[in-house]
Amino acid sequence: MSTAPRHSLPSFALFGGFLAAAGLPIYIFAPTFYAENYGVGLTAIAAVLFWLRLLDAVQDPLFGWISEGLGRERGFWIGFAGFILVGAMILLFAIPPRTAPLLWFALSITGLFSAFSFLTINFYAQGITAAASLPGGHMQVAAWRETGALIGVCLAAVAPGLLVLWTQAPMLSFALGFAAIGFLSLWVMRRQWVGPTQRVPSNFKLIWQDLPARRLLVLAFVNALPVAVSSSLFLFFVTHRLQATAWAGALLLVFFLSAAASAPIWAALARRYGTRRALLGSMSLAIVIFAVVGFLRHW
Repeated sequence: MSTAPRHSLPSFALFGGFLAAAGLPIYIFAPTFYAENYGVGLTAIAAVLFWLRLLDAVQDPLFGWISEGLGRERGFWIGFAGFILVGAMILLFAIPPRTAPLLWFALSITGLFSAFSFLTINFYAQGITAAASLPGGHMQVAAWRETGALIGVCLAAVAPGLLVLWTQAPMLSFALGFAAIGFLSLWVMRRQWVGPTQRVPSNFKLIWQDLPARRLLVLAFVNALPVAVSSSLFLFFVTHRLQATAWAGALLLVFFLSAAASAPIWAALARRYGTRRALLGSMSLAIVIFAVVGFLRHW
């Protein structure tokens, strides 16, 4: 038995922007903020980020397994995770550490990352459910969702640089603005968390036995490494190597707009050669380019 609500694609776009804006501070803003304002060492910050990745490898499958059994209670737990996400963002940037800065950073960013992962898993799963009742299918959902995500990440990238023109505490304003958008997005999505009350449990063993799927998972793991490294070190590189702190927001914006500009090209390649080939090609190209740039940087 399932309920087929009237899906609101603008709601998916707003929620996608909210999640995208939440993801940016995890690796880009928070490490720099705590290193420069509270003197937390880079080695300690790196250890916390490494802990997050290890935690993610365990909790993501667990969150997926839990989410499969939520049924009609899904909306409640989405709201609960949303409050954790907003609260963690406020603790991270709006409230000075009430204990050792490293411990405060570790606890806040762990809560932020865990809530972000839970919401992302359910949000993308809900997109699949919504696609079944839409004429354009999953591509229609993805168009709205990814457009919202692109707008959200672009606004999050430039917001601290713009807020510094009006306030001496730009990250405080960023956290409060994020909270307002977060509560709005949770409200407009409140009726969208409807779907099958029972799902067929995922069978990871069956997926792993599929050779193309296994290759794709391994390649995705390798592809994630340069993305994590470059995103974590971006602001440090711009600030300390390029000596261009004022350009950080603009450079981030160029980064994300480049992704937007290339999206139609990859979509055309996917239509012509197939989604799987296009995905394998794009991830392989990202790995090669990162390796070449790294080599030339140290040559």
